[in-house]
Amino acid sequence: MKVRAAQATTIVLFALVMGVFWGTWFSLSRTISQCSPDTFLSVGHQMIRNLGGPMAILLPLSLLSGLVTLVLLRQGRHRVAFWWLLAGFLLMVAALVITLAVEVPIDNQIQTWTATTLPGDWRSTQTRWELFHTIRTFASIAALVAATISATVMARPDPSPATRLARVVVTRGRHRIGQRRGSRAARGARRSRSCRRVQLEVGTIGEAPAGGSWPSPRAGPRPVAPPLTAALGCRWRVQ
Repeated sequence: MKVRAAQATTIVLFALVMGVFWGTWFSLSRTISQCSPDTFLSVGHQMIRNLGGPMAILLPLSLLSGLVTLVLLRQGRHRVAFWWLLAGFLLMVAALVITLAVEVPIDNQIQTWTATTLPGDWRSTQTRWELFHTIRTFASIAALVAATISATVMARPDPSPATRLARVVVTRGRHRIGQRRGSRAARGARRSRSCRRVQLEVGTIGEAPAGGSWPSPRAGPRPVAPPLTAALGCRWRVQ
């Protein structure tokens, strides 16, 4: 339950971060190079004021949630889910590094610009900001996808070599008995055996007693009997 709640929280926070990046890229950044200097400064100053404070909280919070979820997945031995979330976490870390190392310094420069103090190479600075914003946008999208896959594949914990449970699925079917064609036993001798679905704990269950009931795994360690299913006349596979 804790793992599921942590995964849901991480996905929501990743989605919020990705939504901010995607929204600004999709609605504005792709065509901001066509804006006039006055429009660029007006829109840029407004976006920096609106997004600077919330993103300073939201992005680290999403990473903290992802880190907590990774710890829970590691403790619960959910290996596949752990690696998927780790990939998403690293992608979101990359988005944070780009934000702090490239985007924030440029934003600080833009905040000091006015229509009269606008530098002559402001277009190159704007192009650099757009490039790295595109990179962090798609990194955050990939992070959200990885976090979602992590939650999807976590159907059950991965078994450890010492304590894993082997679910033995015994298929129902008919077992035909006969020696060779033409023998008395083969002529019309057919019987069916109903097979059962059982769950065995590796290393703790042995042969079924004569009464047909299965020993409890809590009864103590008993040697595993591979011929058990053969004795039942059933086909089986381990999931």
